[in-house]
Amino acid sequence: MSAVRAVEPVGHYAVRLVFDDGHDTGLYTWAYLRELGETHAEKWQHYLDRLAKLRHPLPDAGACAPLTHGRQYVQARSGDRVECASE
Repeated sequence: MSAVRAVEPVGHYAVRLVFDDGHDTGLYTWAYLRELGETHAEKWQHYLDRLAKLRHPLPDAGACAPLTHGRQYVQARSGDRVECASE
Protein backbone atom coordinates (compact mmCIF):
# COMPACT_ATOMS: atom_id res chain seq x y z
CA MET A 1 0.00 0.00 0.00
CA SER A 2 1.35 3.42 -0.95
CA ALA A 3 1.67 6.29 1.47
CA VAL A 4 1.42 9.98 0.64
CA ARG A 5 4.91 11.53 0.72
CA ALA A 6 3.95 15.10 -0.21
CA VAL A 7 0.95 17.31 -0.94
CA GLU A 8 1.64 20.03 -3.48
CA PRO A 9 -0.85 22.89 -3.96
CA VAL A 10 -2.05 23.57 -7.51
CA GLY A 11 -3.53 27.05 -7.62
CA HIS A 12 -6.34 27.57 -5.13
CA TYR A 13 -8.50 24.68 -6.28
CA ALA A 14 -6.54 21.42 -6.05
CA VAL A 15 -3.54 19.47 -4.79
CA ARG A 16 -1.21 16.95 -6.34
CA LEU A 17 -0.45 13.96 -4.13
CA VAL A 18 3.04 12.47 -4.35
CA PHE A 19 3.15 8.84 -3.22
CA ASP A 20 6.14 6.96 -1.84
CA ASP A 21 6.05 4.55 -4.80
CA GLY A 22 6.86 7.47 -7.10
CA HIS A 23 3.55 8.14 -8.81
CA ASP A 24 2.27 11.69 -8.73
CA THR A 25 -0.17 12.00 -11.60
CA GLY A 26 -3.61 13.45 -11.11
CA LEU A 27 -4.99 16.49 -9.41
CA TYR A 28 -7.46 16.26 -6.56
CA THR A 29 -9.83 19.19 -6.09
CA TRP A 30 -10.80 20.26 -2.60
CA ALA A 31 -14.42 19.38 -3.42
CA TYR A 32 -13.43 15.83 -4.44
CA LEU A 33 -11.30 15.34 -1.32
CA ARG A 34 -14.21 16.50 0.81
CA GLU A 35 -16.55 14.08 -1.00
CA LEU A 36 -14.12 11.21 -0.37
CA GLY A 37 -14.01 12.06 3.32
CA GLU A 38 -17.78 12.33 3.63
CA THR A 39 -18.55 9.13 1.70
CA HIS A 40 -15.55 7.01 2.70
CA ALA A 41 -17.50 4.19 4.35
CA GLU A 42 -19.96 3.78 1.47
CA LYS A 43 -17.27 3.96 -1.22
CA TRP A 44 -15.04 1.48 0.60
CA GLN A 45 -17.92 -0.98 1.09
CA HIS A 46 -18.82 -0.67 -2.60
CA TYR A 47 -15.18 -1.48 -3.46
CA LEU A 48 -15.18 -4.53 -1.17
CA ASP A 49 -18.49 -5.72 -2.62
CA ARG A 50 -17.10 -5.42 -6.17
CA LEU A 51 -13.99 -7.43 -5.20
CA ALA A 52 -16.18 -10.14 -3.68
CA LYS A 53 -18.47 -10.25 -6.72
CA LEU A 54 -15.45 -10.66 -9.01
CA ARG A 55 -13.98 -13.27 -6.62
CA HIS A 56 -10.87 -11.11 -6.37
CA PRO A 57 -8.78 -11.44 -3.20
CA LEU A 58 -9.00 -8.69 -0.62
CA PRO A 59 -6.14 -6.18 -0.43
CA ASP A 60 -3.03 -7.31 1.44
CA ALA A 61 -3.42 -4.58 4.04
CA GLY A 62 -6.65 -6.19 5.24
CA ALA A 63 -10.25 -6.02 4.26
CA CYS A 64 -11.04 -2.64 5.76
CA ALA A 65 -9.44 0.71 5.14
CA PRO A 66 -7.77 2.39 8.09
CA LEU A 67 -9.54 5.24 9.80
CA THR A 68 -7.87 8.50 10.76
CA HIS A 69 -8.35 7.61 14.43
CA GLY A 70 -8.52 4.00 15.56
CA ARG A 71 -8.45 0.87 13.45
CA GLN A 72 -10.96 -0.94 11.33
CA TYR A 73 -11.36 -4.68 11.18
CA VAL A 74 -13.54 -7.25 9.51
CA GLN A 75 -16.55 -7.77 11.74
CA ALA A 76 -18.34 -10.39 9.66
CA ARG A 77 -18.40 -12.03 6.26
CA SER A 78 -21.72 -13.08 4.88
CA GLY A 79 -21.61 -14.58 1.42
CA ASP A 80 -19.96 -12.01 -0.80
CA ARG A 81 -20.32 -9.11 1.64
CA VAL A 82 -17.66 -7.95 4.11
CA GLU A 83 -18.81 -5.85 7.05
CA CYS A 84 -16.27 -3.48 8.60
CA ALA A 85 -16.29 -2.14 12.15
CA SER A 86 -13.99 0.15 14.07
CA GLU A 87 -12.34 -0.04 17.46
